[in-house]
Amino acid sequence: MKATIASTARSVHIQRAMADVTSAVEWTDLPPSPRLAHPPRVLLVDDEEEFLELTKTILEGSGFVVECARAAGEAVARAVANPPDVILLDILLPGCDGLEILETLRSEPETSDVPVLACTALGQRDSGPLLVQAGFDGLVSKPIDWHDLARLLTAVITPSAA
Repeated sequence: MKATIASTARSVHIQRAMADVTSAVEWTDLPPSPRLAHPPRVLLVDDEEEFLELTKTILEGSGFVVECARAAGEAVARAVANPPDVILLDILLPGCDGLEILETLRSEPETSDVPVLACTALGQRDSGPLLVQAGFDGLVSKPIDWHDLARLLTAVITPSAA
């Protein structure tokens, strides 16, 4: 009974968040990218189940293909086996922090050039430059602004017209 109530509460929370996301970018509305001949693939790494479920639902609703990992080893294995177009990586994970995972990803030939965004509640204004200096390609602060997330992911994975 408790599991059913928790599941229902989580579903209601996700539905409310989805209702708030009325301006999320549809992948099909984006200009075609020479790099992407497929819907963009995102690897979402976080230990909070509700956050993973909510973020996955929102991104999939915007046309992204989302794979989730809850731990460092799982994240690296999934990324190396099937490199995504972008990785959203939580900084604070049990047993291993996001900086260690980033270092491992950058050392693997399959993932060395995959954009990695730090995704953390630590996203104070002065944290961004430090995380970029550490090798992240950008920062997504929690709580996430759902209206801008798809645009940010698209900007990171779409080559600029130079």
